[in-house]
Amino acid sequence: MAWRFAMSFSPRRTAPPTRSGGQGEEPPYLVLAADTVFPAGAIASFARSAPPAGAIAVRRGPERLPVRVRAGLVERVLDPNGPGPFSGAPLWAVGAPVHERLCLDDPPWELGNAFQAAIDAGEQIAAIEIGPTRDLTAPLDVLEQNFPYLSHL
Repeated sequence: MAWRFAMSFSPRRTAPPTRSGGQGEEPPYLVLAADTVFPAGAIASFARSAPPAGAIAVRRGPERLPVRVRAGLVERVLDPNGPGPFSGAPLWAVGAPVHERLCLDDPPWELGNAFQAAIDAGEQIAAIEIGPTRDLTAPLDVLEQNFPYLSHL
């Protein structure tokens, strides 16, 4: 697997670096957040399991924004009627049906909007459960994982 990196200079703009990537990438490809620790082997397993149209990694956890999943497929990237058992993890497999919809919405051009547009057009986007993740930029995670002696306070 070849790795290329694209930077987003805004925390709310995921689609522009994905669309251009500075490399002219063509689907299929993976997009993931650099501030997340995934379970061992989860990224490789996700990549092998993702169907051609695309996939979104999901994890169990009602404390995050819910994703509506039915029969292994994503119905709503952000489920306003949640919470459900799943939330999205920042790991996506972008296939052609999603790639062609990147940056067609209004700024800030969220990657989730391109996935939802593909779903709304009838594409089957898989929801692949990957297990728990750690968010390296969450203050509680920083304290819990980097200062174990604080657990005794």
